[in-house]
Amino acid sequence: MKQKRFTEEQKAFALRQADSGVPVAAILRKKPPRRRVACRTRRMRPPATRRNESWSMDFVSDRLFDGRRLQGLALVDNHTRESLALHVGQRVRGMDVVRVLEQVADRRGRPASIRVDNGPEFVS
Repeated sequence: MKQKRFTEEQKAFALRQADSGVPVAAILRKKPPRRRVACRTRRMRPPATRRNESWSMDFVSDRLFDGRRLQGLALVDNHTRESLALHVGQRVRGMDVVRVLEQVADRRGRPASIRVDNGPEFVS
């Protein structure tokens, strides 16, 4: 591998910048750092304007003092910010998610849409 060579002018500039708090390694780097770029532009979602227009669903998890894992399914109405359901167990399976959604839909009616994140929990 070929070693990078810097001119005296580049080294002097780096040392002057280092006095101002900028790391020398960042200054002497030839390539600019890579930035993550979104694959497409995001559309702004319109806010929910009425009850049952949109629900959000997500998993939360924690560990007990003895190392056992607890998982929870949180279901929230986006307009009223009301917690519709919180199902907790050591494992939350797909059948549990369906059962919770059906129970809440029987009580409140079905939503127009349900928002979920791209986490690994909803991949089957």
